[in-house]
Amino acid sequence: MNIGVSTLLFGSWDIVAAAGEIAAMGHQRIELFCQLPGFHPDEVTETTIKRLLELAREYDLEY
Repeated sequence: MNIGVSTLLFGSWDIVAAAGEIAAMGHQRIELFCQLPGFHPDEVTETTIKRLLELAREYDLEY
């Protein structure tokens, strides 16, 4: 079974921290939401995207 986990479940963290925690728990499909710090519209930086890509490579994630 392929269960996706939403970063909204970890809403008190920034988007990269939330995705990292979910990946560390062993989930490989993560839903990203722009309500989290670091992922608001017009506020996403190249650094944020690079960090999410690094997590995807490290944990073989699907966003």
